[in-house]
Amino acid sequence: MITDWKQAPFPLKILSLSAIVFLLGTTFVWSVTTIYITQVLGQTLTVAGLVLVCHQAAALIGNFVGGLIFDRWDGKKTIVAGIWLSFAAVVAMGCFQDFYVYASLLGFLGFCNGLIYPAMNAMAYVLWPQGGRKAINVIYVAQNLGIALGSMAVGFVAAISFQWAFFSNAIAYVVFLILIAFVREQEYLPDVPVAHEEGSSAAAAGRTNTRVTVPDGRLVVSLGILSAGFLINWLPYSQWASTIPVHLQSLGIPLAFYSILWTVNGGMIVLGQPLVKWFTQRVAPTFKRQIIIGSMIFFLSFLIVAFSGSYAGFIAAMLIMTVAEMIVWPAIPVIVAEMSPAGREGQFQGIISGAATTGKMLGPLLGGILFEHLSPQLMFLCMCGFSLFSAICYYLYDRHLRSNRQVDERVS
Repeated sequence: MITDWKQAPFPLKILSLSAIVFLLGTTFVWSVTTIYITQVLGQTLTVAGLVLVCHQAAALIGNFVGGLIFDRWDGKKTIVAGIWLSFAAVVAMGCFQDFYVYASLLGFLGFCNGLIYPAMNAMAYVLWPQGGRKAINVIYVAQNLGIALGSMAVGFVAAISFQWAFFSNAIAYVVFLILIAFVREQEYLPDVPVAHEEGSSAAAAGRTNTRVTVPDGRLVVSLGILSAGFLINWLPYSQWASTIPVHLQSLGIPLAFYSILWTVNGGMIVLGQPLVKWFTQRVAPTFKRQIIIGSMIFFLSFLIVAFSGSYAGFIAAMLIMTVAEMIVWPAIPVIVAEMSPAGREGQFQGIISGAATTGKMLGPLLGGILFEHLSPQLMFLCMCGFSLFSAICYYLYDRHLRSNRQVDERVS
């Protein structure tokens, strides 16, 4: 991560710092949402769950809209517009303590935040196209660092006042706007030849950043299959935030130990980048191979969860799952960026971001239904099956592209 960040052009470095601040601030709201709705606003846990589903649904719409306006405007204008609207929403949350106002504002905040994610990925690739996976990975690690820092700080702030959690988010958004002002549009680098990492072949190193040229219909089918695999990948992943804490408590493992799992996740993402670099250079040099192997690693992690009765088993499963996440999550947006026709980068990133958001929205609901009607072990085995199905989607997504220049031939 440090090496990639040093190699990145100055505008991308600023964008990555902005991503840290953005996720740090956003964490102040979503991490206290359930507690705030139930303990302060006096609603049930079911109502809180419905509000969160609506929040994710609004974010899904925001993903699509954000991708479209990225293509009409540019990344910076899209992100700035989303941040200003998000700022207004969180300030209002801190000023009004009413459930219906809060629920409406949370939905609006989901839409505004949804504008930002696809624009940030598309902008990272435009700022450093020769970086390939490294450009997206810098943003991915920065976002997770922001979540880790926010998770550590939010408890102290919320202990003072929930209102200060919202106002702290607003302050973070102001810092974000100051940082993003240093990214100047004339510094975008859209036509720089691709520079590949060590371990690539001489032939691959000589390629340029040429778009995949296939009919729109084939691209749509390929993007649809890839998006389906990405959505399905998120169904098991979302169980770590929904059914797994419940399962841990049923095994007599304290809830405080659950939060340590996410500390392990964040630490692994930041410190484990050399492992990922070695893996992408030596074991899986193509994006397609990376996401297929990553899905199989997801399968292994949930197989451990299904048969584990000790906390050590969940630590091991989290470590393995984090490796899979580090391999798959940054690779998918890069594949989509390479698939995207010129001028439609934002639209394609919006679609793939929407797939992830849909998985986040449906995962807790589906997991809860399976958890209640099956045994926990069978539910987690179903999640293993989803991981395998996503691997099949990743294997098939480019079959319509194989007669042309292939995305999966590109090295990371």
